[in-house]
Amino acid sequence: MNNGRAAALSLVLVIICKAAPGSSAAPAVLKLAVSVRTEDSGYVRGLTASNLEITVGDRPCLITNISNSDEPITVGFIFDSSGSMRQWYPPGFVERVVTQFIQASHPANRYFAAEVNDAPMIIQDFTADPSQILKAIPTRFRGATDFYTALRTALRFVEGLPGKKALLLFTDGEHNIGQVDIGVIQQLVSADNTQLYSFAKSLLMQQPESRDTNWNTRGSLNRDFRELLRGSGGDVVLSERKDVTATELKNLVSELRHQALIECRVDVSKAGWKKVKVRLLNAGNLKKPRIHSRDRIYIRP
Repeated sequence: MNNGRAAALSLVLVIICKAAPGSSAAPAVLKLAVSVRTEDSGYVRGLTASNLEITVGDRPCLITNISNSDEPITVGFIFDSSGSMRQWYPPGFVERVVTQFIQASHPANRYFAAEVNDAPMIIQDFTADPSQILKAIPTRFRGATDFYTALRTALRFVEGLPGKKALLLFTDGEHNIGQVDIGVIQQLVSADNTQLYSFAKSLLMQQPESRDTNWNTRGSLNRDFRELLRGSGGDVVLSERKDVTATELKNLVSELRHQALIECRVDVSKAGWKKVKVRLLNAGNLKKPRIHSRDRIYIRP
């Protein structure tokens, strides 16, 4: 990025770190994916340590490494095949989105697929063959939705893998059975820097009359789901509409390919959730640059 008139943008990011037992301030290395998008030229590359200032709580996070290269990433397709998904998407929608996403992505990406119902599981191991993912798209819909167990399964499947990781969720956002708590999912997402993007509609709709004990208040789970997506650094690609445009897909792929993978070191002391602030410095001639990444940090005891 060119140096010029200094501009500062404050954002909240998400990461996770672990404090050493018995220490008042243990150094932790954090990893996060960050994208910068301008009003006139789209996503840009070229972030350096001199362009960013990161703080965790009231502590500075020293940037130790930034990778701006367009490298292959790991992508998981999470297909909801529970009974509530019957006729949820238009015919051929999932196949079209998967095909267009893969066609626009890095040719060396590796993919896998998981299925969500009352017995979630990995249904396609890692592959670079798009046809294998298309074959894994469910055609039968049955049972209840153990959504958080499915997410835990997928997150553990990619745990520890290098580079950027993303899960693309094809779901209505419903979760009505299972013992996995959303807090467990939030910590797993933060711990491994995996971004969640959902092709779900009506996430803010109220829950149906036939609610069960997983719903504390009317519509609360949908709000939790959306917060989970944004907390991961992802978002809702498809919300209140029944279709997703080519432009929206292009923007999603472009963001993933233009993200910088950043490592920084910070001294932490107390366990719990922390806000992280980032300032974009020396924006130069960039017109209204916007940073996108995660929005909080969980510090383990």
